[in-house]
Amino acid sequence: MPRPLDPAVLREDPYPVYARLREKAPIVYAQLVSGKAWIVSRYEDCVQALRDPSLELAAVRGRIPPELGEGPAARILPRLLAVQDPVEPNRIRALVADAFTAREVERLRGAVQRLVKRSLVRDPEKLSMDLVEDFAAPVALLAVAELLSVPPEEHALLRAWQPRAVGMFEPEGLGPDGVDACHVASEELWSWFAAHVRRNRRRPGDDILGALLRVRRGDQCLSDDEVVAFCVQLSTLGCRLSEALIGNGGLALAQHPAQAGRLRRDPSLAVSAVEECLRFDSPAQLALRVAVRDTSLRGFVIERGQMVYVLLGSANRDPELYDEPDRFEIARRGPPHLTFGSGPRSFQSGHVARMLAQVALPALVRSFPQLRPAADPPRHRPAFLIRSLERCPVVLGD
Repeated sequence: MPRPLDPAVLREDPYPVYARLREKAPIVYAQLVSGKAWIVSRYEDCVQALRDPSLELAAVRGRIPPELGEGPAARILPRLLAVQDPVEPNRIRALVADAFTAREVERLRGAVQRLVKRSLVRDPEKLSMDLVEDFAAPVALLAVAELLSVPPEEHALLRAWQPRAVGMFEPEGLGPDGVDACHVASEELWSWFAAHVRRNRRRPGDDILGALLRVRRGDQCLSDDEVVAFCVQLSTLGCRLSEALIGNGGLALAQHPAQAGRLRRDPSLAVSAVEECLRFDSPAQLALRVAVRDTSLRGFVIERGQMVYVLLGSANRDPELYDEPDRFEIARRGPPHLTFGSGPRSFQSGHVARMLAQVALPALVRSFPQLRPAADPPRHRPAFLIRSLERCPVVLGD
């Protein structure tokens, strides 16, 4: 077996590697690119690791990726909720949860439907497109812009900053130039949202940003910087996860025309289809944890300070939990996938990605009944935490 988590292997197809790990070494302390760490690959063990209060999010306690150095992105990353451990009481997380609810997101479904419809208008003579560049990426970005009241004339700025700033979450493959670009984009994105939040504070709108600015718990409220931090997180990590879900899910439907046909004929399958897309090719492949004290996992002792890689993508293909886990089945029933975590540590922006995909994927298969992969194979980004397509040519018709 090659090195357990070889980035070159995972970029193409991680699932055979995960299967070997589940069978041969479901919990193992191994040498990885960035040092030694525990790797957890079976569903039940992953759930336990995700919920164990002894295992904190890796970015907590200063575990910022060393590749970021001391630039703006390294200062911004610890301020984001995605890297703040929710096991301890957290005033910010509670207030954001009150404001950023699934109901608030649902209120924008109509706007997202119109956005998706516009994105799918194609010249009848054009028989192909890139699923990422022409659909998943613009839909995700424009929807997040809608959620955060970014005016249309500023969308180009968000489009320029987002792909660079999101590198703060996974800088390992950026290289020096990429890290520099990440710092510049992160600082500019933060500065722009700081001014945007100040403007909206005077007269909050009837949207997600307005809800964040108005939310109260007794005498507690969110400061401008706390709202800015949430905006930066949603416009980087939240946007990339949404793009990845739409892209990965669209490719799975193109590769499985019978399942695409079922969704086209029965729109009520949209919810279960999106959950299957999240399970089958998870946008979030792993969760990083660090032991803050000695703990144990199925008899293995994890010592204080050791890193733990919780393989969400592997847990979602565990045959102990799912029948024929490598089969794509949009009406699948079974236990909940772990793509957005488990328990209080679930990713808080997951309902944005879900709602976008529930609109975008049925519209995609309705618009293009003959959707199928092009001869030119798709290419994934050289990323580790988030599995997303860099390009994905598809054929739309004969």
